[in-house]
Amino acid sequence: MNTDLNNILKRSNYSSDNPKLRLTKFSSWTKPLLVDNLKTQYIHVAGTSGKGTVVYTISLILNSHQISTVSFMSPHVYRLNERFLVNSSPITNSQLNLIAKQVLTFEKKHIKNTHLTKFEAFTLMFCLLVKNIQPQFAVIETGLGGRLDPTNVISDKKIAVITRIGFDHTKILGNTISQITTEKAGIIKDGNKVFTLIQTKTAKKTIDKHVSLRSTNLIEVNTSGYDIVKQNLSGTTITTTEGYTFHTSLVGDHQIQNLLLSIAVCKNALKLLNITFKQNVVSETIENLHLPGRFEIIKKNNTTYILDGAHNLQKITALTKTYKAVIHQPAVGIIFIKTGMPTIRILSRFQQICKKVYLLTKSKRTYVLPPNCIPSSNIKQIIKKVKLHKPPYVIVSGSFFILKSAKEAIKSTNLKN
Repeated sequence: MNTDLNNILKRSNYSSDNPKLRLTKFSSWTKPLLVDNLKTQYIHVAGTSGKGTVVYTISLILNSHQISTVSFMSPHVYRLNERFLVNSSPITNSQLNLIAKQVLTFEKKHIKNTHLTKFEAFTLMFCLLVKNIQPQFAVIETGLGGRLDPTNVISDKKIAVITRIGFDHTKILGNTISQITTEKAGIIKDGNKVFTLIQTKTAKKTIDKHVSLRSTNLIEVNTSGYDIVKQNLSGTTITTTEGYTFHTSLVGDHQIQNLLLSIAVCKNALKLLNITFKQNVVSETIENLHLPGRFEIIKKNNTTYILDGAHNLQKITALTKTYKAVIHQPAVGIIFIKTGMPTIRILSRFQQICKKVYLLTKSKRTYVLPPNCIPSSNIKQIIKKVKLHKPPYVIVSGSFFILKSAKEAIKSTNLKN
């Protein structure tokens, strides 16, 4: 691995500074870079679920209208390059190494008596990539929350997007929907167009409050305005209340809602450039829209594996609903549940679609596992064991960070090691 990149990857994601003070410092460090990027307009995306899908879909649709984009997503699933997209494609290793080197040079020159955290360095790498390429739009996914997230140094944004709000990272963001929404809505700046989908009553009330404090315009997209004509593992065909019929490779109500939100954002972004939105171009673009780790399908030796990074109760609920809609027999499930999550509730929901569940865990349990739930600490060993029984469907879920090991084990032909 490149030495500069390795330097960044070894760093902590956290600083000992007060979070608000740290963002102020990071803003002062990055200001010279952002001032230079006057050609680029920014779209900032926060929320609990669907951020990555929305960022990627917005980028694709803008590209289909010949608009150049640089996008920032997190986390990556298989390769670090996935975090940095130029015109919806992951950057090359040489581009990645270049911006890593530029970050360390910038840090040495401008940042005294401290070091960037890993995610701050990633954010700065994105800013440098934008400076290098000068795209027409930059589309940014927050890392955690929004108000105090390093990506919130970008103040001159045109559009803010709030995806679905739910419970996640409660130790940092708060343990109520109102508190969590307050953090997410912290990306809203004066003069933004703010887009959201249909939220819970509490989340909507909190977003409305933030919008009222800014000179902003809130657009609540009618993400329930469609009917599903056909849905299977190959994708979904829908008709909208506007009279459009299209097919997308995305599966699940939650993904169709993310898609409709993305389309609404793109219509507005194109209007900023006086470019006409072309529905036929969009229909062709979304027909083969694939994201790693989002109901990702791998077929191997008569078994269909579904890899999905759902890691909280809201996302597991969406996953189970989607699975029930397209597959009508139970799967073998493999799931990782991080500390602090409602483990039993997540397992209960996951077991609705699984005849047997392997729970990936390395910590001591303070709870009794439900029936047909087997604890294990090694995902590759689980998959090797599952392969011997050749079940028709296997679901791997709970975190993006386990999917790489799972995919390697699935594609491996060696059952002995």
